[in-house]
Amino acid sequence: MGKFIISKKLRSQLEKRGHQFKSHSDTEVLLKSYEEWGENCVDHLRGMFAFAVWDGNNDTLSLFRDRLGIKPTYYYHKDGFFAFSSEFKALLKLERPLELSQSMIDEYVKFPYLFDKTKTLVDNIYKLPPGHKLKFRNSTISISPFWDLDNYPAQDVPSTYEECVEKLDEILTESIKLRLVADVPIGIMLSGGLDSSYISAVANNINKDPVHTFTIGLEHHLDERKYAKVVADHIGSKHQELLIRNEGVFDELPEISKIYDDLTTSDGGIISVYLMCKTIKEMGIKVLLLGEGADEIFGGYTWFGMSQYPFKVLPTQMRTWLYYHGFAKLSLRKESKGAVNELNSLIDQYESNDLFKKYSRYEIKYQLPNNYLLKVDKASMANSIEARVPFLDHKVVEFAYALNSEYKLRGKWFSTESPNEKAILRSCAKNYLPSQICQRKKQGFLLSVPDLMSDNMDKIKQRLLSPNSFAKIHLDNIVSGSLFRKNKLHILEKQRLNLIWKLYLLELWHQNVFSNAVTHPRSRHHQN
Repeated sequence: MGKFIISKKLRSQLEKRGHQFKSHSDTEVLLKSYEEWGENCVDHLRGMFAFAVWDGNNDTLSLFRDRLGIKPTYYYHKDGFFAFSSEFKALLKLERPLELSQSMIDEYVKFPYLFDKTKTLVDNIYKLPPGHKLKFRNSTISISPFWDLDNYPAQDVPSTYEECVEKLDEILTESIKLRLVADVPIGIMLSGGLDSSYISAVANNINKDPVHTFTIGLEHHLDERKYAKVVADHIGSKHQELLIRNEGVFDELPEISKIYDDLTTSDGGIISVYLMCKTIKEMGIKVLLLGEGADEIFGGYTWFGMSQYPFKVLPTQMRTWLYYHGFAKLSLRKESKGAVNELNSLIDQYESNDLFKKYSRYEIKYQLPNNYLLKVDKASMANSIEARVPFLDHKVVEFAYALNSEYKLRGKWFSTESPNEKAILRSCAKNYLPSQICQRKKQGFLLSVPDLMSDNMDKIKQRLLSPNSFAKIHLDNIVSGSLFRKNKLHILEKQRLNLIWKLYLLELWHQNVFSNAVTHPRSRHHQN
């Protein structure tokens, strides 16, 4: 169901309306809220949730998914038959035909995640989009939004930058405080970057005891432990460094891939996040706060620079190609032209001359729920950890989205050196953190997938080129001996290794799905 936030005010409000409670359970408050407000009960909830309610009075089943898509919701629907689950793999056990979606397989090859908010790699198994409700009645379904980034309540945005900084800090502090409520051990993932450092510092101010922070070491040039230690020492947190190594990770991939049961994302971070959660679980932590969402709402990624000079004056198609290259790393393949057209159509759904806002909208509506949030949810739940994301409280997102774009990305010209991105968050952080942390540029938290692929290329080649492999049968135009020839040009070599990684994950996924699913004689792709 997820952790929605029940305030004392909401419970008190329901009691004043005549509702009596038999427990202190969040679930009971949710049910009383539904009794009082019906499907509009979600307007009174904060945080992450995915839940279903059977209304016997109207013979209606209703499903709800939180506003930002922090928790996933899947359903199967065909010929009047309906089933739902919080896990994709549960729906594979249905005694129903399983057929792969070729259009989604093609999308998987072109993008690092499936940006389609409803479809999956298997026909007739769908995702409920973020901020939506589904009603099933008389064998039919209807889906409608209850919250949308383009249509939320008007924000009371202060007139000056300084006042906006103060207001944002206030809203973020409230969000963090709400997510520190738990009756089990809480930890904070501290990378040493701006986002997690801000959360750690504010949380430590709120807590009467030092917060418990964790940093994952990766033993390569992107290792951020030294920065995390600067933060931990500055705020006085109870800090632990944990080390993750490449050794043995490849052999764990078949098991790790089972966790990402829908393969909506092929982001290399799925390994790092899973191993991080697995390691932190061993420390006894049950709730983990993370900095997900800040880059999307405040413009932390390099490709937000496409909204600055000189890129903003480029033809739209060229600018979108650069944007696509920024996150997909497949821009030199022949399929990239179609991918850029698809991406451009999604970005241009928002009619505005504000390029930053167009990109931010795309990131929030498509990348977050289908990539970063999905990998965190599946990795954390597989390790019995509840991951909480303070930056994605809808009140934070609504306020940040309404801010002047120049408050988030400073300067008219793109710069790889100056820390212009997430400007207003940096201003908030100055109250809590050392200057060297406030001014740090973004750095990813990833195990080195190229190294992982290179070190195990013989095993991967044997598997993918096998005549019975899924990749060889269904993607023969891509999978050939030439795919395993190294490129001297760095950008092409990086693209080659990225594609091999995606294909290998797809191979493992297909084996997991069709060896464990309840298959049907009419299924075209069942295992023999």
